[in-house]
Amino acid sequence: MKLISHRLIYLLMLMVSMGCSDRNVDSPRGDITSDQIWFYRAFGQSTDVFFDNIANAPGQNGINHVWINPIWAYNDPLYIQSEHDINQSLLPDIGIHIHANDTIVVESRGGKIAAGHDGMTFFYTEIPADRNFQLRATMTITAAGPHPDNKGSKGKVVTSFQQQSGGGIMARDVISQHRKELAIDGFEELPSVSNFSATGFLGGKIDNNGQRFVNAGTLYRDGQTSIQGNVGVGREGVQDALLEVGLPYVYILERTDEGYFSMILSADESEIIVSRTSAGNPDLTNRIDHSHIYVGVGMMREVRVVVEQLQLKDHGIHRGTTTMPPSYQSESTLRIKSHNYTTSSEYTLALMSNRDGIVIIHQLDTDDIRAEIQSIEELYIPLILNKKTNKITIKFIDNEEKKQEYQLSVIYDEGGIVANQPLYVSPDGSGTGTMDNPASIVDAIQWLQPGQTLYLLDGRYTIPIIIDESNGGLPSYYKTIKPLPGANVWINTHILIQGNYWYINNLLVGGTEDERIDVSGKGTLGNAVINILGSYNIIERVITEYGTGTGLNIGNSGIYKEFFPKYNHILKSESRYNVDLAGNNADGFGAKRVGPGNYFYQSIAHNNVDDGWDLFNPIDAGASDPVLIEESIAYSNAHNGFKIGGEGQPAHHIVRNSLAFQNGMAGFSDNFNPGELILEFNTSADNADQNFLMRDNSIFPPQNQLHGVLSWRKDLSHAKEDYISGSISESALFKNGSILFNQYSITKDDFMSVTPPLYYQRDKNGFIIWGDYMRVRPDSPLRKYIDIDSSLGVKHLYK
Repeated sequence: MKLISHRLIYLLMLMVSMGCSDRNVDSPRGDITSDQIWFYRAFGQSTDVFFDNIANAPGQNGINHVWINPIWAYNDPLYIQSEHDINQSLLPDIGIHIHANDTIVVESRGGKIAAGHDGMTFFYTEIPADRNFQLRATMTITAAGPHPDNKGSKGKVVTSFQQQSGGGIMARDVISQHRKELAIDGFEELPSVSNFSATGFLGGKIDNNGQRFVNAGTLYRDGQTSIQGNVGVGREGVQDALLEVGLPYVYILERTDEGYFSMILSADESEIIVSRTSAGNPDLTNRIDHSHIYVGVGMMREVRVVVEQLQLKDHGIHRGTTTMPPSYQSESTLRIKSHNYTTSSEYTLALMSNRDGIVIIHQLDTDDIRAEIQSIEELYIPLILNKKTNKITIKFIDNEEKKQEYQLSVIYDEGGIVANQPLYVSPDGSGTGTMDNPASIVDAIQWLQPGQTLYLLDGRYTIPIIIDESNGGLPSYYKTIKPLPGANVWINTHILIQGNYWYINNLLVGGTEDERIDVSGKGTLGNAVINILGSYNIIERVITEYGTGTGLNIGNSGIYKEFFPKYNHILKSESRYNVDLAGNNADGFGAKRVGPGNYFYQSIAHNNVDDGWDLFNPIDAGASDPVLIEESIAYSNAHNGFKIGGEGQPAHHIVRNSLAFQNGMAGFSDNFNPGELILEFNTSADNADQNFLMRDNSIFPPQNQLHGVLSWRKDLSHAKEDYISGSISESALFKNGSILFNQYSITKDDFMSVTPPLYYQRDKNGFIIWGDYMRVRPDSPLRKYIDIDSSLGVKHLYK
């Protein structure tokens, strides 16, 4: 191989070759592999040199490199490169020529392939955007998935690996700048957004003999028109072939006038593993960068491949008809939010739409009702029912004159449960819902009317509690579920709340350490012990524990932002000991894909295998509306205490008067959120990484606003310093080896106690008893530096 010291040389050579060639530029140029100049870059989320992937063995973190003809290419797949080997890898953005007999090793221990973005190790070349081509290579996956020494959660044998792991030969619309090679506290690589087409693999499994397989086929993404990402754009393709790790296969990706196409063959090309399959629109690589296509080999997370016979053939000018990118536009939809069973003739029809428009309500023997409906806002229409079964026709005409019709059949049970009288249920109930003849919980949820209360009698409830979207209360008449006073109730299952206006009070929900509640693969359950897809719900004094997913999650799995959950209030609740099977994705509380007004108050998350709070924001959903967290505590979670964002979307969350301590990563982390985050009067102590981590980013100017926050560490000698972008005022952070407030050096003597409690108690009304940990002493000199109406850290620990 021959090194080219600067990319300008490549551009000059390209101009000369195109200007002096006798070839017709429209004609196919054939094999151009050795004519091209090839580069290496690692870019995107989780490619940081210090990214700690729990699936790696010691020494593997940060390896996102490319080597040409290394002598160890086919060594044991468990082989971990020495520092000498690392130093022999390609340098980023230094061009080389390659030849047919070169062996190329591409490895990515970090990175990820997500729905809307990627982080990868990429060995590539540039070609003009108006060329058709074929890219092919013989590739052997020598390592895929977690290192065998990594046993996942609680020492269990890992039998599958993440869908974030994958790669292949690919063509990309754009690429990002190479990662920072020096570890800088407070900096992490932002997601890299691009359209792409690939022949490759995604995730895999490990059989009983330890043999590994990957799921292979097509991968592509289309619709991104901005490096910030577009709502509704995700990853597509089919990976229905199993390829054995350790065996060579021939991968082919071709661009024609009609589209991108993929094939996978056996090494001797005698067997077709994946037949010629569409891999996306031919123009998908021209959406953002209209001049170039970046083609090569890209790998993402827990993968090492050996590439041989890499070949790029030019097939001439691309003459396809230019197509517009697919754009997300939500289909006009009307949702019925009122139940189909009532015990009162006075019935309220509740409707919601994602478009403005007109609804026309038709009942037999009554005049039609016509009303305007506004997007996002609920519409309530009073009706009179006079039959046992009442058929209601709802016509919806949206603001584009598109018409839809819906049918609703409502049962009026005049002799049923009397409105405003409580219902009673028991674990084995099958009766009418009285105290003496309790109902089953499934029946009672169907019978419960707005304004009624469902009382749970003693016992262990194991039937999942599913509340349908159409089963809701009304703004002044919530449907309530709570234990009968004095009853000992255990909800040993999961709860899904799709309806509006429910009040859930004083429940213990979950499993045990030995028998966790399995919420994996539950679809709309969102992998949570309690999942809330509805709006205007109140969860108060509820504990979720021992689930295989997040304890309590607010979030919609769809992309209709107009229907994202809103105005849900989680009050005086707790989420603890949640561990998913992979050991890295079960949070205490989550709020993802949410609308306005969601609120957490006086709640505690501890000893969860991922984050205490996770406000992750996928690119394909757009920025979430602000979430407010107040007077809450996150401690002893394996990752972050409060993770307030994600994937480069500018969400403007607020956290006030909250405490984070002894979490496995940061106490408060922006998690790539470039939006305006407001953190006021928070205390963060002795977290494994930074107490406060608010990063710079390359998209927006710093917008974070921190006021009255307090960072504390017992041991200052090996701690990571806090990193803040944006404004900060009246705060004390760990910087330059000390913690200062207005030049006053803060020590342990300023606090009543710096020994954290094992757990927190609550008073009879459910309020947290904050105790003495991190409470500023009444006689501390620190108090004279702080305005009497203000606070340093949590106000409960200062006043």
